[in-house]
Amino acid sequence: MSFHTTLERYDFDDVSRRLSSTDGFTDADVERALDVAPGDRGPEDFLALLSAPALRRLPDLETRARTLTREVFGPGIEMFAPLYLSNTCKTTCTYCGFAYKNDITRKTLTTDEAEEEGRILHQRGFRRLLLLTGEDYVATPVAYLADACRALAGMFPSLKLEVYPLSESDYEGLRAAGATGIVCYQETYDRRRYREVHLRGMKRKYDYRLNCLDRAARAGLLELSTGALLGLSDPRTDTFFAGMHAHSLLQTHPGARLSISLPRLRPAAGFEDVPLLPDPVYVQMFLATRLFLPRAGLILSTREPHAMRMHLASLCITTMSAGVSVAPGGYSGADTTPQFSLGDHSTTAEVAESLGTHGLHASF
Repeated sequence: MSFHTTLERYDFDDVSRRLSSTDGFTDADVERALDVAPGDRGPEDFLALLSAPALRRLPDLETRARTLTREVFGPGIEMFAPLYLSNTCKTTCTYCGFAYKNDITRKTLTTDEAEEEGRILHQRGFRRLLLLTGEDYVATPVAYLADACRALAGMFPSLKLEVYPLSESDYEGLRAAGATGIVCYQETYDRRRYREVHLRGMKRKYDYRLNCLDRAARAGLLELSTGALLGLSDPRTDTFFAGMHAHSLLQTHPGARLSISLPRLRPAAGFEDVPLLPDPVYVQMFLATRLFLPRAGLILSTREPHAMRMHLASLCITTMSAGVSVAPGGYSGADTTPQFSLGDHSTTAEVAESLGTHGLHASF
């Protein structure tokens, strides 16, 4: 089914009520979902695995997710580095340190500065790079993004962008400049909550953002990443819609390499008092997603503490960052405001060593 069909069939509030209700799903529903063969689970199975009763079966979910992940992906964990090109932004998202309303030190890297940052990361061994900006069409226009791609593509065979949503023709131009993929998180699939937390700017356009990965795929950018920021609205429901979004993209673009990220909301400038999703529930969200989408990549950033990252890597994660800066110019020592608070300050060597203790290896 198309994702718009999913949105018509599954109302966010209705799904949230089912997942939070004591009689929405039973232990028998969870058992049936666990018994379905990998690759055959449908939306109702996914919902059952996300439900509160499934939390009681967390050890079973862990065992099955670990086995499935190793069968499909092997013991390698793909490592990537984020490179922030700019923290200028014309959008006000209430949860983001880069928000327009925040009085922070703003910086946009020149192409030469971006290339130097990339060179530092290349020397550290990284070959997968994620370029990020705020939402500022003037300070970081498409031509600027294309220049950055051209400067960095020779060093990084995987070059993805996490920037404001663009048109299909703009994505075609970025692909020609060396980009290989696009990251675009919907943040929350709850339309009402989406309007409440995006107060200003182009990001208020829910549907334009929702459709951007489809436009990118049509333009030939087939490394796609979607996800939700867990904590903005109901985490279980947002995980369900993020998984269904990914499922729809895989059906529409079977040649795509699809990944999902489920970051937890973290403190940022002007947004310090943040309730944290409990660890067991957070783990459940990833495990349920793995069991629903056996071949989708699962990404975990340095928002999470080291112990949680290693635990999830041992179960279901396929891609993670390490030794990162979340501010423009951060790798070369610039003093600028980061986007959010880091949970894991480990170096790449420390992360690689920790992965080794779990029988995994870091692939740069």
